[in-house]
Amino acid sequence: MPTYARTTVRLLVLLLAVAGLTVPAASALADDLAPPVVTWPEVTSFNPDHTPYVVTVDDSANDPATDTTVLVASWNGHTQQLADQGGTTIEFLPTDQDGTYIAVQRCAADLTSCSDTVADTTVWLVRKLTVTVGSQNDVGPGPQDAWLDSSPVSPDSVEWQLLDTTTSPTTVASQGTSPVSGNHFDYSVPTTGFDEHDLRLSVTAVSDTDQYGHLEGTSLFRPVTPHTRPPGVRLELDSPALYWAQDGYADEVRITIRSGTGQRLRLDVVAPDGTVLRLPARHTIRRVDREVFSGSDGDGGHLPNGVYTVRATVVDYWGNVAEASAPLKISDRHAVWKTWTHTYTAQRALVRENPGACSTISHHPSYGWKGGLGLYSQTTCKRTAQSFAIAVNAVPLPTAVAYDKLRVSVYGGAPRGTTHPYVVLGYYRSKDGSFVDRAQFDGALGTHRGLVAGNRVVWGVADSEPTFYWSLGLDEGSRWEVRDYTVSARIQVLR
Repeated sequence: MPTYARTTVRLLVLLLAVAGLTVPAASALADDLAPPVVTWPEVTSFNPDHTPYVVTVDDSANDPATDTTVLVASWNGHTQQLADQGGTTIEFLPTDQDGTYIAVQRCAADLTSCSDTVADTTVWLVRKLTVTVGSQNDVGPGPQDAWLDSSPVSPDSVEWQLLDTTTSPTTVASQGTSPVSGNHFDYSVPTTGFDEHDLRLSVTAVSDTDQYGHLEGTSLFRPVTPHTRPPGVRLELDSPALYWAQDGYADEVRITIRSGTGQRLRLDVVAPDGTVLRLPARHTIRRVDREVFSGSDGDGGHLPNGVYTVRATVVDYWGNVAEASAPLKISDRHAVWKTWTHTYTAQRALVRENPGACSTISHHPSYGWKGGLGLYSQTTCKRTAQSFAIAVNAVPLPTAVAYDKLRVSVYGGAPRGTTHPYVVLGYYRSKDGSFVDRAQFDGALGTHRGLVAGNRVVWGVADSEPTFYWSLGLDEGSRWEVRDYTVSARIQVLR
């Protein structure tokens, strides 16, 4: 019935009640009344702060003279009287959200009693986004991918913060706003300061649509542990120079890269002008990688002469990057062998005299050789342990890339009248100073040739001061005089 008519009837009901007359209960009256026509809005999921929810009622089938009831909408313990004719906007409370059941009942005017439900519906009230965020727990530095589930709609963008909640107050490690593509967005991990810290990713999603208007939603913290320490890497070359001519000397350089945590490897040769030549190294590394480089320019030729930089770039599982490098000289010079010979007087080659207490080393041999030496055993006593006389000698060798067939030849012999003369010649090994390549000569006057030795008797190569050490000595009463030494060697030099 019309609203004004119902108001009149209600006043009459109240007057009758004052007069002591009985009014039938609403439930009893409802049995005699036609049900109202309730029209619900088509929308079932909406934001009540954005979309009004208007319920339309038509209760005109009942006579206003006898119908004293009102129609009431109820939900979540709340009630709201509906207009008997036309639309009523449901006034949802700010706390109303999610699935909400709405029932329409016919009630007494004083709302003390109500009939059974005459119409009902369920709607979904959306006042915020429900957001769940996912990401890798362990991440590297820089941009990282994260994904989210959001209902009832996907957000346009998210505001994110990466927080260290172990500090007081909470430290913001990084923050920003990122667009959402599909259900993915990026956030950024700082490169320093938070390695292996237990951080938390907090996300607030924002959406603006015609259906729901402005919605926001915040996810629960997502644990994130950054791994931002660069991997250790070391690069070693087995030679500081490469001579690409195929002559057997330093034709190639062996490159060793060591990394305990690296996974991906890039190997470059950087020219003096900054040009980068990428070497065809393996793309992965497992602790150690070994490569060989022969100076190729990648087009069938060789790199020009110059000092280059060999550079190894290693990336670990988390994307952290580290570099190691070493200089490399590249040259088109080639190695050739040649024979070197030089003669030294005995005194010029001498570096140390070592006579026993019973022996003598003289700078005036009986043969009268200028610069010669005389080694005389048991000149003052006969004690065997003090009968030795040893001359230690050394001469510089020409700088070369390799040495071979080194030999000392001695010109000398026993003084006249010496019985049972002999002398011993030998070299000193550079590795440990031991006496090697021993040769023993008799007392005949003339040239006595020592044994041929290899590179092992060359000292000081690493310091660019190659030196050859040997000694000449005797004991047991022997006597021997030396005029000079002729030192010969095959040396390999670059041209």
